[in-house]
Amino acid sequence: MTAERLLDCIGLTDGKYISEAENYSPAKIKTVPYIFTAACIAIIALSAAVLVGNRQSVPTVPDTSLTEVTTEGSEAETSVTEGETAMPKPFAVVPESGGDANINYYATVNHKLDSIDMSFVRYAGFEKFEEWINSASSLSSDLTAVDELANLYSFIVYFDIPDETVRQMLLGIRTGEYTDLTDEETELILSRDSERIAEHFVSEYAIAKGKNIYSVKWLYTHPISDYKAAGITAEDVLSRTDLYSRIFFTDEAREAFSGKLSEFTGQNVVINAPVIPEKFYTASAALEEEILIEADEEGVADEVIDESEEYIEATAEEVFDQ
Repeated sequence: MTAERLLDCIGLTDGKYISEAENYSPAKIKTVPYIFTAACIAIIALSAAVLVGNRQSVPTVPDTSLTEVTTEGSEAETSVTEGETAMPKPFAVVPESGGDANINYYATVNHKLDSIDMSFVRYAGFEKFEEWINSASSLSSDLTAVDELANLYSFIVYFDIPDETVRQMLLGIRTGEYTDLTDEETELILSRDSERIAEHFVSEYAIAKGKNIYSVKWLYTHPISDYKAAGITAEDVLSRTDLYSRIFFTDEAREAFSGKLSEFTGQNVVINAPVIPEKFYTASAALEEEILIEADEEGVADEVIDESEEYIEATAEEVFDQ
């Protein structure tokens, strides 16, 4: 109920998609594509979304990746040079979903390249896929090269998938949605031209320089001296600061990041707190009341309160992007 009710309240989905999700079967891989995002490290390849009563329960990230994320702050504190100030932890709480509410903090490529269909995972094998993504995800690594970071292109390169096989697989999973790769984009990926691929598929939040892509996480955790060494310019940063205000930094982290970017650009950079549409709060309040009424009837109110709050927080950034 939570996903259906919330999205219905704020007008983000259509009833037919909810119906499709409820009737989803992992075996119907070509009818309802099961998409894995590289940003969601080690995606529990053998699991699928299941329905618990009227509430949808989504597979969560393994504890190992959660540990990687929650130690982000301590890594950042040691990633400084003499004369530079250590950065505080970026987030107060990491959602159980693995940081979905702040996914753009980690994003390196856009949705087209960040999605790996289940058919590719099966081609490589679940164990090999999990090993690869654990080592290459921007959640847990400091990689910057587009052919090494976890994404569809690096997956194809790493597992050495023949060009014609890639063409057939990508054609077979097209849905007519904006996330489909065009023929031209498929050929670009198969060209193995990493610089052009990075330039074309870079996330709007990240910065591409040659074949390297620098995420917000990289900018936050690295010293200004590294910006200069990477060839990042003040304009590269200033053109994206409005987007950084969509990320749910703590007040302390927001102030520290604003200060770092101001020092680098020579301008007064202010990263504001995210402004969530009023309709989201209205929908959230109505949803929480409905959840608690049902949970109280079932005698599990206490267990559901935390679950509903985490879901609402993790959905906030999705509301932004609509």
